[in-house]
Amino acid sequence: GTVFGAPKKPWGLQKPYPKGEKKQTSVDGRLGFKYETLAVPAGVLLLGISYGLEHVFPHVIESARDGVPVLSISPFWSSLAVGLNQIPIRIIKKTGQGGSTSVMNFVSTVTGGLISPQHKMTKIADAYQLLFVFVGIGSGAWLLINSTPDYAAPKGYSPVASAIGGFLGIFGSRIADGCTCGHGISGMSELSFSSIAGAMSIFAGGIFAGVVHSGLLTVGYQ
Repeated sequence: GTVFGAPKKPWGLQKPYPKGEKKQTSVDGRLGFKYETLAVPAGVLLLGISYGLEHVFPHVIESARDGVPVLSISPFWSSLAVGLNQIPIRIIKKTGQGGSTSVMNFVSTVTGGLISPQHKMTKIADAYQLLFVFVGIGSGAWLLINSTPDYAAPKGYSPVASAIGGFLGIFGSRIADGCTCGHGISGMSELSFSSIAGAMSIFAGGIFAGVVHSGLLTVGYQ
């Protein structure tokens, strides 16, 4: 997000902030630096860390351990593709991408605005983000599956467990005012303090849950 956040600024795609707000809510605004002066080095640093982690903990080994297919595209390159999507979504929608917001757009519209009325879609432009996110997810999944030799779908969770997990994920995202996409990609590309804290919390919680889950599997709990 930070790497591809810098190129969008000259095109006027930076998220508009009310007067004085960016100074208080972003790292560059608080420190008085030009956006690209911090965004580019931060992005390069994060890419370096990601690339290093892939070499220390190869996804091929982790996938084999967890019994899931080894995809044809490395997570490192797929993450670059996700970051690159910051450019078209901001051209189309003028805001960053967000998965939980897209879900709430759908839920609010289906319920006629009864749930989360501020997310109800009332014009075609309101659906741009939802279509961008879910068409992108679907097409990306299709591409990976069809480019991976002998792909076999891993055993998933039951519909009930998936529904409960999805609800908790969206509920937590609404409390945090953003999800992995909103905070970890869009917000990070804006050097937002709340998004940096949100992304750190998301990954810390995910790592903790992964450790607990692995421990439960070790003792035979399914």
